[in-house]
Amino acid sequence: MDAVTPSGASPPPGRPLRRRAGSLAAAALVLAAAAGAALLALPRIEEGLRQAARERGEVTLALAAQAIDQLVRRFDPIPELIAARPHLRGALASPGSATQVAFVNEQLRLTARAVGASDVVLVGLDGTVVAAASYREGATPIGRDVLHRPHVHSAARGRAAFFHAAGPEGEAGSFHFSAPVLDGIDVIGVVSVRIDLREIEAGWQDLRGEIALADEGGIIFMSSRPEWTFRTLAPLSEARRAEIAAARQFFPGRLRPLDAKLSPLSDGMVRIEMGAGQPGGGTGTADAGGIFLVSSAPVALPGWHAIVLEPLGPIEAQARRVLLGWAAGALALVLLLVALAQRIARRREIERSARAERDRLERRVRERTAELGAANGRLQREIAERRDAEARLKRTQEHLVQAGKLAALGKMSAALSHEINQPLAAIKSYASNAGAFLDRGREDEARENVRRIARMTDRVARISTHLRNFARRPDDALVAVDLRRAVEQALELMEPELRARGVRVAVDAPAAPLHAKGGEVRLQQVLVNILSNAVAAMGEADDPRIEIGITEADGPGGPAVEVTVRDHGPGLDPETADQLFEPFFSRRSDKRGLGLGLSISYNIVEDFGGTLDARTHPGGGAEFRIRLRPAGEGEAAAPLAVPA
Repeated sequence: MDAVTPSGASPPPGRPLRRRAGSLAAAALVLAAAAGAALLALPRIEEGLRQAARERGEVTLALAAQAIDQLVRRFDPIPELIAARPHLRGALASPGSATQVAFVNEQLRLTARAVGASDVVLVGLDGTVVAAASYREGATPIGRDVLHRPHVHSAARGRAAFFHAAGPEGEAGSFHFSAPVLDGIDVIGVVSVRIDLREIEAGWQDLRGEIALADEGGIIFMSSRPEWTFRTLAPLSEARRAEIAAARQFFPGRLRPLDAKLSPLSDGMVRIEMGAGQPGGGTGTADAGGIFLVSSAPVALPGWHAIVLEPLGPIEAQARRVLLGWAAGALALVLLLVALAQRIARRREIERSARAERDRLERRVRERTAELGAANGRLQREIAERRDAEARLKRTQEHLVQAGKLAALGKMSAALSHEINQPLAAIKSYASNAGAFLDRGREDEARENVRRIARMTDRVARISTHLRNFARRPDDALVAVDLRRAVEQALELMEPELRARGVRVAVDAPAAPLHAKGGEVRLQQVLVNILSNAVAAMGEADDPRIEIGITEADGPGGPAVEVTVRDHGPGLDPETADQLFEPFFSRRSDKRGLGLGLSISYNIVEDFGGTLDARTHPGGGAEFRIRLRPAGEGEAAAPLAVPA
């Protein structure tokens, strides 16, 4: 803010103008310095970008050279392996045999397809192609004289050879790998494998830069730019041209030198300028021009080099863009400095306010931290209390399980006392009769009465054993439980009530035992609870029936075994189905029990790692399904309950 004179008049107009002029002069000075620094840095920028381009070119070069090396190493031993096949000697010995030649043609076709070759040919010593993998094609070389090819001539003299030449009509180059066919130590023919290089040229289109492959004579044999293919890096001698023409290796009209000028750069790199062509050079050179960075590396073939050219035009354009960016940044920096100079006072005021606010916030943080510490202490105490409550709840649940079993025992005791009294009365009667028979000397009848007494005693013992096992607190370990035996023992415990209600029970179980992971006594308790609910649900039905099924099943968690219990009562209404397994829920009209049986059963099955659910069966009545994990073959089975 400008100062005000004591009289309230405005300050002299020259002072703000001088201050603004000084700011502008400083800004101009900074901008000029930034522009000079950018101009001085331009060569370094270009050098760095060229270095990055060279590194990219070296990566591309390594990939291109590796592709050629792998191709040579892959196909170099193949002709010799093919030449070792015995059926080739038969075709060379009898070239007029249609059967022999047809068999060799098909074998060569299968071999070419297996190794990925364009063609495989068998040549006689006179240079005539006897058989070829391309015998089905219209342009098959069978019958041609190829002795003029250097690789065929060398192989006919017993030496493996390599040859490269233009493809059909000069469209794509090809490699030829040849080896002699031997009969003992005598050369009787030649095997030649041709590789079409169009796939490699197509793969080069995905790489950065321009790629070329030059042979030992400086002829560019492959290139990512078609107009460079079969051009030369230097003029060819007349003798070399004569050799190429005699071998029909290339098309002489295309073997023209590239208009290229090499010049070194300051950073050790080489710059090449490719002309757009030469006067009278013919067609195909209009796009050959450009300025590039050159990188080269030798490949597996003697004298051959892979060449990568990175265009310099984009590098120079990028350097200029970087320079302009620096200039724009310098201008922005100057403007920013001017703006900052005008806001220093305001910033200082903001900083003072910020310090005061920070102090206030720090006090609030300390107070809040103290409150959180107190709350954390209360939370820790609540967690400890919750853990104690959970432990008490677990103990209470265990007591409820045992109480449920004892309640079930109380329900069954009245019926079972009658069941036990009947054998006891019979035992007393049979004992009295046995004494009378002995007094009369009728020992056979007395002996029969004693046997009946023994059977009655076994029945009483069996009933008492089931009651004792059912009342005992079970172990926590899971064992293999025979489901059929668990169902049978549960039915024995329920037999008095079932008989008193006139309930018929049908059990459908496989012949072979099915074992599940669980506890036998606890599983019996689950079955007794379900059967007791089924009997109560049927009430005074005319034909009370219970159907029990034992099956294997597949579920979301894998293989399982199931026990289903279906009654023929009214089924489950939606409200009952939703609350069926909740503690203290009961719909029994007789108001017997605490409503804990199905809740306890649900927890027992869950402890086994299984599930317990219920539904209304489509045919009527309620159906409970116990799904358990199957026991493995090596797991111990639950011990049989034997009377003490």
